[in-house]
Amino acid sequence: MAAHPKSLGIVGGGQLGRMIALAAMELDVKVVVVGRGDPCGFLESGGSDLLNADDVASLAACDGATIEVEEVSVEGLERIPRIVPRAAHVRLIQDKGLQKEFFSDRGIPTADFSVSTNASIRGFPVVQKLRRGGYDGRGVKVLRSPEDAAFSGECLLEDLIDVKAELSVIVARDETTAKTYPCVEQVFTPDHLAAYIVSPAPRPERLEAERLASRVAEEMDFVGLLAVEFFLEDGTGRLLVNEVAPRPHNSGHHTIEANATSQFHQITRIALGLALGDTTQTRPFAATVNLLGGQDSGVPEYQNLEKLLATPDVYPHIYGKTTVSPNRKMGHVTVLADDLPTLRAKVDFVRANSKVIARPP
Repeated sequence: MAAHPKSLGIVGGGQLGRMIALAAMELDVKVVVVGRGDPCGFLESGGSDLLNADDVASLAACDGATIEVEEVSVEGLERIPRIVPRAAHVRLIQDKGLQKEFFSDRGIPTADFSVSTNASIRGFPVVQKLRRGGYDGRGVKVLRSPEDAAFSGECLLEDLIDVKAELSVIVARDETTAKTYPCVEQVFTPDHLAAYIVSPAPRPERLEAERLASRVAEEMDFVGLLAVEFFLEDGTGRLLVNEVAPRPHNSGHHTIEANATSQFHQITRIALGLALGDTTQTRPFAATVNLLGGQDSGVPEYQNLEKLLATPDVYPHIYGKTTVSPNRKMGHVTVLADDLPTLRAKVDFVRANSKVIARPP
């Protein structure tokens, strides 16, 4: 019998790292973090710079390691014996241009694109994306005319898709086995931040999305958690891969309460060489509502938290951030229900009664 793993390294100190750490500690696994923060407040800290190869490589002594963010030193990852995802996959996914070329070369459906500079933009409207560093709607612009301000330098240009819905599927994969979580639908704010998700997606295309996500992970020979985001094109009904993320994902937070094995327990298992867990959703419907910062910055105060805690099948999660700023992700609320109308009513209740305000320091 193999020895029980004793330590897990996490590259990144944000809320995803926090939730991975909490899952790992349930297995009596010590957590070591490399990042700008301590996700739980009581963990052993490694180095502090995600882009410093030596700091990242300090996790090499752990029994396994993983990431919670893509913008990390790939050179450091290459020096960690057991790291998921593999360094080569992180290098690929860090660059949206390389991602799109990978999809295109393998016949994976995605929006038509070109890798170019802002000086060579000819057709409008067009979606312009920074090749590196963009997330949560940042690093993305819709250009409708030459007068619109564009990013400078090399970028990714995509056809503007008439989007009917945005779907997401998380695939869990180790060296020999793959399991897929049910497809979810993501509903966004006007600022392109995820407002809430519904699982399973109440659309017939979800089964095709699950099959296509599994194919993407297989084509990559991916090990770890791969979140595959899709556009469902209005009119044509085409499912187009938008982008992928090689880590736990906002579209899987509900799995803590709603699935037999959460995405955070799953990545812990994969990183430590343990068996994959069951991905079955244990309640018919689930949703996640994001808790976002308002218009001001300061010390966070969570209004109506007692009301949420008193409501059956409603589960608030607070990320422990000491400051709030506009649209910053401060927590999430999971909602469970036995039918879709009840779920939607509870989501409306949570959205109406959850607010993060800023108090002066």
